[in-house]
Amino acid sequence: MDVGRRSAGTTFPRKPFTTPLPQDLLTSYKKLFAYYRTLGERAMEQLTFDELTADDDARSNSIAVIVKHLAGNMKSRWTDFTRSDGFSRLAALCGG
Repeated sequence: MDVGRRSAGTTFPRKPFTTPLPQDLLTSYKKLFAYYRTLGERAMEQLTFDELTADDDARSNSIAVIVKHLAGNMKSRWTDFTRSDGFSRLAALCGG
């Protein structure tokens, strides 16, 4: 059954996250992270320091500040993620 097209009232069996993630899943996460990191690095290499640190008149964050926040968030989310924070919330949502 396609999860994205479930009808109202459809339920799916919930399984707790009691086993370690398969190595191929972790490898997939690492490859995807490396891909997006490379995209971001290549995009930023095209900018000057002034462009990276500039903010506009709307008082929005610069690219540098946004990247700093993203890095901190990802470090927090991916450090020991199977036993803390986001993953435990995901497990709770799925009945784990």
